[in-house]
Amino acid sequence: MKVLIISPSEISYNPRLLKAADYLSSQGAEVTVFNTLIGLSSEEVYRNCIDSRPWKIIENDIRKKGIMPRLRWLVSGLVQKCSILFRTKFRNDWLFQHFLNKGFVLFPGSLKQAKYEYILIHLVDTLPLAVKLKRKTGARIIYDCQEYFQGQYM
Repeated sequence: MKVLIISPSEISYNPRLLKAADYLSSQGAEVTVFNTLIGLSSEEVYRNCIDSRPWKIIENDIRKKGIMPRLRWLVSGLVQKCSILFRTKFRNDWLFQHFLNKGFVLFPGSLKQAKYEYILIHLVDTLPLAVKLKRKTGARIIYDCQEYFQGQYM
């Protein structure tokens, strides 16, 4: 069984996803974690956490340490702001969908080309990426909506 876990920040600060990755891996699943580095965790804490794990890590570094991470941070911020503008002014998600389709600098090609049976997420922020990958791979999405309140997201 191949499982992709999408973490919106360092997995060392996502205990639910960390436990899920460890459990699934212990049960024989091939676990890949798509992990966005935003600077919540110190480098030492983060490395100690992931270096002891058997699963594969795909890092999306937007910590503003170097040219490519700064570019990813800048582009993701611009796309988010412009997408909000498009959505509110024109009631259209074209820019966000186009960005998700092309991948540009945020999503590595290896993430879009791999075949997963399950995609595990726990925040609504990662849902668009999970749905996009589901369409490409046919994977089932497991959405642990830990803090969802009725009417919270319309």
